[in-house]
Amino acid sequence: MCPKRGSTDEVKLIDIEALNKLIEVTPNLKPFQQEYLKNRWLNQILWWDQRAWEARTYYFWLRRIIVVGGILVPFLITATIGIRVDPWLRHTGAVISLVVAICAALEALYGWGAIWLAKRRAAELLKVEGWLFFHGGGPYKEELVAKRFSDFVTEVESKIAAEVGEYVAIAQKGQNPDGSQTQASNPATPTEKP
Repeated sequence: MCPKRGSTDEVKLIDIEALNKLIEVTPNLKPFQQEYLKNRWLNQILWWDQRAWEARTYYFWLRRIIVVGGILVPFLITATIGIRVDPWLRHTGAVISLVVAICAALEALYGWGAIWLAKRRAAELLKVEGWLFFHGGGPYKEELVAKRFSDFVTEVESKIAAEVGEYVAIAQKGQNPDGSQTQASNPATPTEKP
């Protein structure tokens, strides 16, 4: 079982203190560059990390209910214990079946599993870009800080724009992030002008 968010044995994917310290101790950064790193780059990572954790929580709670309920329903519907208990088993099985269906529908509608993965991916890509920048790796190798920073901002903003663009495009098409259709998108009902 995965550790709970905020527990002492949780693996930190985003260490805010360490990243803030790295921003402050990186040589040759001007104050406006430090502000960009804190208020745009780090803030966006934290936002996507938070969204990923929220979506992960919803996804796993719904999946637990679906799995456990899916196991219980056949037993409750078919078990024979006694003439007084059997109707209660059937009614309980029907209610659990309804709860399982609702949970499955909510997960399909909101796509929390896909959101979790997309936001985790986005946060990690921004974080990797920062590590490359701070340590002069990859495309930032052997560049002056001014040029490195300009290239870094361009890369960060393109990643943010791509993430927002994907989300908007999916929402306009009436799809969940995993590509499945939402209930709101009905092919029989035109939503776009030709």
